Amino acid sequence: MLFRDIRGNEPLKKRLAAMCDQNHAGHALLFSESGEYGAVALAIALAQYLSCTHPNGQDACGTCPNCLKFNKLIHPDLHFIFPTNSTGKSSSRPLSESFLGAWRSLVLSNPYFSEETLGKALGLDEKTGTIAVQEAKEVLAKMSVRAYEGGNKYTLIWLPERMTAEAANKLLKIIEEPYPNTYFFLITHAPERVISTILSRCLRIEVAPIEDLSAEQEETEWQEPALQLLSYAAQSNLLGLLQTGEKLWELGREKQKHFCLYLERCLRDILWIREELSPRSTLTDSAKNTLQTLAQKFSNNGLESAFTATDQARNLIESNVNAKSVFAVLCNSLYNAVNL
Repeated sequence: MLFRDIRGNEPLKKRLAAMCDQNHAGHALLFSESGEYGAVALAIALAQYLSCTHPNGQDACGTCPNCLKFNKLIHPDLHFIFPTNSTGKSSSRPLSESFLGAWRSLVLSNPYFSEETLGKALGLDEKTGTIAVQEAKEVLAKMSVRAYEGGNKYTLIWLPERMTAEAANKLLKIIEEPYPNTYFFLITHAPERVISTILSRCLRIEVAPIEDLSAEQEETEWQEPALQLLSYAAQSNLLGLLQTGEKLWELGREKQKHFCLYLERCLRDILWIREELSPRSTLTDSAKNTLQTLAQKFSNNGLESAFTATDQARNLIESNVNAKSVFAVLCNSLYNAVNL
């Protein structure tokens, strides 16, 4: 996977290549993204650049033996760990290695995928995946032996926040004291839920949103329910709030999470309007007018309360708490926030 094939984040791609050229690539990097912004692709492209025998200063060559294997995600020194669960009638929890075929197919076809999309590709039947301690043991075993190709070894851990405490503690030592020529690339959607001891030992890389991928979709999908929810709160219409919340219960967990993120942006827009600043340029004129009206109803204290409630709702959804309860509490909090 090459940097030039990844959409967006041009300054970051140049910075990652420069880190390699200057031998400043840390052995443990934490890519942090709040949506599907291509962190998986960036981590793989970074590993490929480090392994390429003919890099050009900005990207891997794409044609050397190492690159050809990376292009198909079959390089023997590139390992993947991601949340899994039992499938079908089986009660046992397979390791990531059992799903490598489905993982490779998904990453190669669409590296901008969500946890929900991966779960469907793996056949998890909407079960929440976790990274168990046996995965950590497998990583230790693979990283302790000599590289097959005689170069670097890489482990990409997708969603380290899904690691059990036992798994995280097992990996901590090797991240703390890595073997020579070993790299760990962790990709998180919730850095606040990664255990602090691992977080503190990683160089953190912030992955920015890809505007052309996300802005139009978000405005189309989430603008109406988000503004409707806030309008009902401003009108002290608890019934309308709860009825709108009911529609959100039926969404998948990833969509519920993205709705909360969008609602936070709307609350931020209202605050900016109150401070006589401009809201997002992607909003329709109708949405801007609605936000102008809402800015007269919410105080700064009310906005802070609403933002905290929305952020808590997103965290609870990520923790797999019952969505019906989460959105009922959120609607009640928004109803109370308008009077603060």
